[in-house]
Amino acid sequence: MPASRRLSKIARAQDWTNPTGGVGPDYYRPLTPLDTGVTNELSFPAPVRPPNNQGVRLPEQPAINYFPTATSTYAGMTFNPNNITLVYTGYYVPASSGTYEFCSADADNVVNFYFGQAAFPCGDASVTSTPAGVDPTIYQAFGFTPATVCVSRDLVAGLPYPMRIVYGNYGLPAGSTVTIAPPGEAGSSTWAGQLYEGTCTTVTPPTRFKQL
Repeated sequence: MPASRRLSKIARAQDWTNPTGGVGPDYYRPLTPLDTGVTNELSFPAPVRPPNNQGVRLPEQPAINYFPTATSTYAGMTFNPNNITLVYTGYYVPASSGTYEFCSADADNVVNFYFGQAAFPCGDASVTSTPAGVDPTIYQAFGFTPATVCVSRDLVAGLPYPMRIVYGNYGLPAGSTVTIAPPGEAGSSTWAGQLYEGTCTTVTPPTRFKQL
């Protein structure tokens, strides 16, 4: 099956200036995406951190070492990973019925994972239809939660389930690991053929990935 994951509203958070608190997971909603891309990978791999002597101490955040030469490529996009927000929207279509485990691990800095109606209404993943102020299905943040946070959901084979992942980072290192474990199987971040853009009645690639 073709690549089937939609990533949208991937944002570079130009105004994210507080490494200990930052902004909320809804802040990107009024912003215009900078770029789009496609990936079947739910996790954001840790970018290579340049040597410390290449870092710059910013006056507004002297505790953060900013690396102007750092780059990361994800979903066909290349960007500076020092200060980013990546937002994924798409549908997960399970191959079998049963209890699935969703996990976020080692987020640096934070992952807000939304599943089902908390993600967006079936058939409309647009920002205007995405619910604001809802509690995430999983919240996992460096230094604030356990290193791994998981939830279980009973799913029916062949039905598309909305998913939205809002990942935010300030400073390096960076990275996140989001996995899905089908019944009786180990968790995986890569789900080619089971992640789609579409509606609740159809799932039609190609998919898109946006950056703000």
